[in-house]
Amino acid sequence: MVKAEHMRILLVADTFYPEANSAANQLYDLAIDLSERGVEVSVLAPVSSEAMKKKLPQTNCRIHDLRFKRLINRNTRSNTLRVTSEIISTFQLITRYFSSSRQLSRSDILVWYSPSIFLVFFVYFCRIEFKYLILRDLFPDWAVNVGILRNRLLIYILRKLADVQFKLATVVGVQSQGDKSILLAKYGAIENCTVLKNWLGDRPDISRVRENHEVF
Repeated sequence: MVKAEHMRILLVADTFYPEANSAANQLYDLAIDLSERGVEVSVLAPVSSEAMKKKLPQTNCRIHDLRFKRLINRNTRSNTLRVTSEIISTFQLITRYFSSSRQLSRSDILVWYSPSIFLVFFVYFCRIEFKYLILRDLFPDWAVNVGILRNRLLIYILRKLADVQFKLATVVGVQSQGDKSILLAKYGAIENCTVLKNWLGDRPDISRVRENHEVF
């Protein structure tokens, strides 16, 4: 068992502070919260050129800032450009990971936030054994249900990627009991699926995460 004050976590996403979206804010709060418990957190994420100009606020927390500039702006109305940006950013993540592999491969846990579903390519190549997926929504299913996605081939590919990410994850954390029920109905092979509590609320002993698959 790894004690919290000796634990190293790699947090990977396709956005981070100070970008103006809920995912960036939630992940920043998560990084701060984990760090306050004594966890050494490394953040690997693409951000906009404007966000790169701003450093993370000075705190007493141990957060290694490994953000990098996103090559293509993802804030666009074009779905094609958005997907292209996410795919390119994922391969930037892979390149950054291997260029810093000595430092990052020592991490005890990989935590990644989906969407983007294309982060599954990064997770596949990541050498960290324990992988924790924070699943914000059931993509591509919700996009199909509301009519955003209609191309059958694209839907098939995205569902296959979703299936792979669930198989790669040691633990899948979902947003609600309803999401958990739907997920288990469609992907019954998921062994460890849990409903995430508010990570800014009660603080369980993080040293038990690996042993008992507790939420953060």
